[in-house]
Amino acid sequence: MDAPSAVSSGPAPRPGGHREFLKQWEINAELPEDQKKMVEVVETLVTSRQVESGGKITSGKMPSLQLAPVEHSPIGESNRKQDSKLAGSDESSALAFGDELKALGKVKTTEGFRKWYEEIERRLDEASEKKYHSLIEGLRAGLSACENLREMILGSQRDLIAVKQERKNVTNITASVKSACESLVSERNQIVELAGALRRRLTYFEQLETLSVKLGHGRGAVSPANPEFLKLLFRLDECIAYASSSTGTVAEADGYLARFLDLQRQAFTSIKDFTMSELKSVTRQILKELREGSPASSKTIGDLTDASTEYLRFRTIAADIKQLMTELHTRSTEKAAVGGGSGTKIPYSPGAISSNPAYSTRYFALNLLGDCEECYTEQRRLILESTVIMNMKILVNSSPTLDAFARVASRFTVQLCQMESTLYKHFFCVEEDDKDSPALVSLLDSFCSVFYEELRSKVLQEVDLGTLVYLVDILQTEVMTVDAQRKRVETASFAGASSRVIADSQERIIYRSQIYIQEDIKNFVPSSAQLDYPRMIIDASGEYSKNGSKTLGARIGPPRSLHNNWYPPLEKTLKLLSMLYRCIDSEVFTSIASEAVAVCVNCLVSARDKIAGSGAEKAEDHAELFLIWQLLMLREQTAPLDVSFAFVHRELNFTELKGMLGRVIRGQASVRLLATPPAATRERVVDSSQDLDDAFFKACEAFVLRLTRTFLDPILSFLAKCNALPPNRNTPLSHPSSPSLKAYDGKTFESMKQTEGSFLHSRSIIAVWTDTEDRIEKELASVVGDLKLYIKKPSSASILLSPVRANFQETFNELLSALQTRYTLEEREEIGIDGSKIEALMARVDVVMDIKPHPSASESASKDAIEPCAET
Repeated sequence: MDAPSAVSSGPAPRPGGHREFLKQWEINAELPEDQKKMVEVVETLVTSRQVESGGKITSGKMPSLQLAPVEHSPIGESNRKQDSKLAGSDESSALAFGDELKALGKVKTTEGFRKWYEEIERRLDEASEKKYHSLIEGLRAGLSACENLREMILGSQRDLIAVKQERKNVTNITASVKSACESLVSERNQIVELAGALRRRLTYFEQLETLSVKLGHGRGAVSPANPEFLKLLFRLDECIAYASSSTGTVAEADGYLARFLDLQRQAFTSIKDFTMSELKSVTRQILKELREGSPASSKTIGDLTDASTEYLRFRTIAADIKQLMTELHTRSTEKAAVGGGSGTKIPYSPGAISSNPAYSTRYFALNLLGDCEECYTEQRRLILESTVIMNMKILVNSSPTLDAFARVASRFTVQLCQMESTLYKHFFCVEEDDKDSPALVSLLDSFCSVFYEELRSKVLQEVDLGTLVYLVDILQTEVMTVDAQRKRVETASFAGASSRVIADSQERIIYRSQIYIQEDIKNFVPSSAQLDYPRMIIDASGEYSKNGSKTLGARIGPPRSLHNNWYPPLEKTLKLLSMLYRCIDSEVFTSIASEAVAVCVNCLVSARDKIAGSGAEKAEDHAELFLIWQLLMLREQTAPLDVSFAFVHRELNFTELKGMLGRVIRGQASVRLLATPPAATRERVVDSSQDLDDAFFKACEAFVLRLTRTFLDPILSFLAKCNALPPNRNTPLSHPSSPSLKAYDGKTFESMKQTEGSFLHSRSIIAVWTDTEDRIEKELASVVGDLKLYIKKPSSASILLSPVRANFQETFNELLSALQTRYTLEEREEIGIDGSKIEALMARVDVVMDIKPHPSASESASKDAIEPCAET
């Protein structure tokens, strides 16, 4: 604590002013707590002491004072020293105060007491000021010590900053030294690597002499059969790669590159010479064994296997040659990798491959590889050609039929192609994405050509159409799909030969089909037995006519197949279409089918005419039923064929050219006009299916009309005469157009009804109705039985009889309407024809026809009502 400014070292104040001075001192200089406690202790001590009678002050017990600990510091040490001094001064003051108290006992007067008191005050003032002066001195000493300590700290801080800066400088110097050392080490390593690379690359040029000796043709040359040859070849590739990359940067690199490339060509030529020599040597051995008749040589198809001499000898040298051929194949491809063996490979980017001179030998290697493949195929052809021809001849002689020869010859050819392809892969490198080798394809084509020539000659000599169709089916289903596809691309040559055989067979089929249509269908001349219908149907089905007709006679012989009673041209037409449907092109089939169907329809119509003119009983009826039945069969059997029987027939039209030529001849036009003649054509759509439908519907309509007139002719004649009469019954008939009505000229309807024997008389109408009923009762069952004899299917018969029933119903309704219009009730009752009688008669007709009446039965038959239905 700083000393108060009120304290001064001047003269003592007045006695009366000491107390004020002390109060002011207390206010201006406040003591700390420990000093206040000390003052309180002193006051307590002073007040507790008592003065004895002898003037002696009795000392009481001084209480102990516990002060707060002071830190061990220079300031604390000075405070402790000051406190000890104060305590000493207090003790001395206390002793002096005791002396003064003793002196007080000697005071006798007031003046003496005043002097004593002033002395006491003076001493107290001196003691008090001395105490504070000592405290101020101590504080000043502490402040001086703090200033010294602060200067020491600031000095130390400056020293630390200087040390830190020195450390940073040392660190920077160390880092720069380390970086310089690392740079030196890196440069040293680069120099070492460069020296090593130079040493390694110089070895490429040093290898030239060694490689020239070993890959050349001299005394120390290495044969391609030696395993060391491939290592030398790989080393040569590395040298070429380095020399190619060093062109323009290394002196004399171009010269070394040219010598390396020439040396590589020599190595490739050695490979080719060695391969061709080995192949020819093995071929000579095999041919010698074949001429001497070795037991391992093949003489038949069964002996030509992988264990035969033709394959066993070649397979023994395949491993060595394939290594060499693989190297040639690798170097003949555009993306071949440069280098190999145990040396270091030098990578190149794909864009630099085509411009690198090292790849100039690619085409040279490709040509040498082609020469080796050609030599291989020539040797294989020389060995197997005679064997294949001999085996084909044996198969031709041992096969009884064309289809049998096609099967065994195809199997032999496919097996041969498979073995040759496998053997080729033992000699040459074949990758998945590579195309077939032209040499291998040529070899397999030569073997397949033998198969084609032998089978083609047999096809051209074959006249049976069924055999040709069966051959095409065998080649398409059994050979092409089963054998060729199963063997993958290895039998592509055989697939081509088979396709050629199929094409030749199809041409032969088309030619024989046209002859078949002309000779066996169009020019067919039926015998009387082949036109004897319905006897042929009865003989085929083993049934009699339902009406028990005696004219048909008994069945002769066992029942035949249902198809045997077809008319022969129909049977041959359907047989031809069924054979050709899947073995020739759809457009060609459409043309042939249209022609065959048209010819067949004409033959059926001609047969109908011949049956109708035979003079047999009910010949006309059977002729119509025969035509309907046969046309129905033809429609049904051709319906499943997914082709159109319509085609466009084109022919040249020379009408315009003829007129132009006439104008030129007459001098009306220049000859130059003929330089560009008009190419006019006429087109005509030929649809045999539509012609078939027209003929069928026409036959059905004729049958319905004939059947209607047979049973309803009396009623139809009566209705025709009634319709010719005037509507008014009292109007006389004048100048009738019908010859049957001329006898009634000038008569009225009423007079004719009363005339006996007139067609309008009630008895005549009853006779007409009775005649119609008799015909239906006696003949309808026979006609329906004949119809069902030809058309077995009930639905087809019902469809054909429905228009007849509709005509019956319509005619009866017209008769009933005419009677109700022109006759009275009494006359109609006398005639006895009413709706119930008509319904009863129609019920009997339905029973005989075996059909159910429909509300639309009165509608006439139409083409859409007759569907192609027949028995199967």
